Amino acid sequence: MKVYLIRNVDLSKSRFDKILSTLNFNGENKKSPIKYYGVCVDPIIDEEIIDRNNEIYYLSTKRIQNDEKINPLHPKDFHRYFTICDSVRKREKIDDNDLCILLTNELNQNNFFTWCDFKIRNIFIQTSQWELVFDYENEYEFAVIYEINAWVLRSFFFENSNILRRSINKRVKGNLMDLCRHKDEMSNKMKTAEIPENLLNQLTENNLDKYPQVKFIKEQFENIRLMLLNRDKSKFWFFPVTLRFTHHNHNPMVVIEELGNKKIDFDLADRVIYRLFLETEGGIHYDNLNLYKKRIYDLFYLETTINRSTKTTLTTMKNKLNILFSDEEREKYSIVLNEEDVKELESNKLISTEKELFNKRTSAINRTLRNAIPTGIVQNYLIINVDKKNKYKIYLDRNFVKYD
Repeated sequence: MKVYLIRNVDLSKSRFDKILSTLNFNGENKKSPIKYYGVCVDPIIDEEIIDRNNEIYYLSTKRIQNDEKINPLHPKDFHRYFTICDSVRKREKIDDNDLCILLTNELNQNNFFTWCDFKIRNIFIQTSQWELVFDYENEYEFAVIYEINAWVLRSFFFENSNILRRSINKRVKGNLMDLCRHKDEMSNKMKTAEIPENLLNQLTENNLDKYPQVKFIKEQFENIRLMLLNRDKSKFWFFPVTLRFTHHNHNPMVVIEELGNKKIDFDLADRVIYRLFLETEGGIHYDNLNLYKKRIYDLFYLETTINRSTKTTLTTMKNKLNILFSDEEREKYSIVLNEEDVKELESNKLISTEKELFNKRTSAINRTLRNAIPTGIVQNYLIINVDKKNKYKIYLDRNFVKYD
């Protein structure tokens, strides 16, 4: 099944890409029964504004709606969203049976988060104002992801929106079909992850294996529920987290954005080696590590704000990794040392071999990662010895790495 997510120009590309990558992420490398594709309302803007992070709000932020006269089941201003979907369908030649879901920050007169067209093939989801529902910013994306998958399910359950209306809970019961007239009620159904039994029976006849898409979404709902209930490290955390190389009070560090910028306890050498492997997506064979010594040298300066001397940096590289520059290499890379420093570097002997030092370093990095990242996804963040053949790489999607 194909689901096309359409980015409106008021939604930042970085946030849109994060939602898309999370939906398509599979920690166990299993084939997903649903494929989510990303397109932009304006393909020119999508190419030109690659690093745009600011959100544009076309309308003023509204408070939680308490007006009982508001009826989102009979909207007057949703039609333009579905017109946008139809225009993108025509441009991208999207099949009529595939879903198009417009993600937009724009508010609507009904002050409602989401709705569909008559055939439940064009849908819009408001990506702003989730702060009215959740206190923590990292939960906003999971709420949008919940709504995306909820509409995929509804498209299975119902032939059109008229039939869908008859199954909506007018009062909140804590399941997929809650109307949630008041936005602050949205978190209740997300934390239960309930799908009404009558709908499942109607579609699957108690055999979910016939419908892998439904089974897949049920699993995602459960992961979202556990994530909302347990924000700490959990084996049930299915969604990838973002690593940011940043600094605080001039101290470089690596933090996990979705865990409240939780700091990973890397020392300087850890950050350098881990960043080297993140930058080298194809991996590095241990025998070729010396080919990267100049990049390692540069990373030691990038990953510290201290005015480190050349001698200190080279000493650290030798002691931590047994990496040394020859006279020719120092001249080639304009690394200047006086004769006394050269003699001192060359005179100090190492207790461990180069391979032992490397193994200790990667083991320490992986141990730190296991202690910091949810166990359900940590495997993709580790430095792995591929097939035990001394080629090391990190399998993480680099969309989940940021550098300040």
